[in-house]
Amino acid sequence: MVAWDADFDYRLNTLAGDISTSDGVDGSDPFYGIGAEYEINQVVLRAEYERYDLSDSGEDLEIDLVSAGLGYRF
Repeated sequence: MVAWDADFDYRLNTLAGDISTSDGVDGSDPFYGIGAEYEINQVVLRAEYERYDLSDSGEDLEIDLVSAGLGYRF
């Protein structure tokens, strides 16, 4: 599960004056992923894939995250 919070600020400067508004939404949704780790001597290689399926008021947003890492174990 992931808890999220988004805030939006909008400002527009026009000849008639400034227009500004703000809004915010939050929620909690499931996320999932898979990863692998491989160790050569003391060097660690890691790769991960994660997908976040966020939804609020009928709007859906999918975020895909791919990451890789390199580490050294003492």
